[in-house]
Amino acid sequence: MSRPPRRRWLVALATIALLLAGVWSYQAYFSSTNAAIRHAEAFLFRRMSVAQLAEQGEYRFFYTSNRSPGTDENDLAQRFTSQRHNQLSFGSFDATIQPSLGLGMLVNPTEWLQNEEIRLDNVNTLAQADFVEQLQI
Repeated sequence: MSRPPRRRWLVALATIALLLAGVWSYQAYFSSTNAAIRHAEAFLFRRMSVAQLAEQGEYRFFYTSNRSPGTDENDLAQRFTSQRHNQLSFGSFDATIQPSLGLGMLVNPTEWLQNEEIRLDNVNTLAQADFVEQLQI
């Protein structure tokens, strides 16, 4: 017993429609996820170029600030105020970054300094000429 030709066409059309809907759903779900993963991996593997000191995990950073100098140069929190200054301040600091700071952990920068996963050492204020000279090295 054969099916009427019209019913075969309807079954074939329904099958094609379901197949197309499945392909579209797959593309919509996995293509967007794939694009997000590629974007995240591109961000994850970007590296910042800084001068690495002799010991592993020690890096030298340079800074420029337009904030007013604070009252206590020894205390990091008091080094600059929140007020703007009419001149730029230049300097460098060495930082020790622990390998436990891994890229996969939740980002909570306030804990990095408290847990000593990032430790600041040798904060130096520099004149502009010295700043430029050290950057060129």
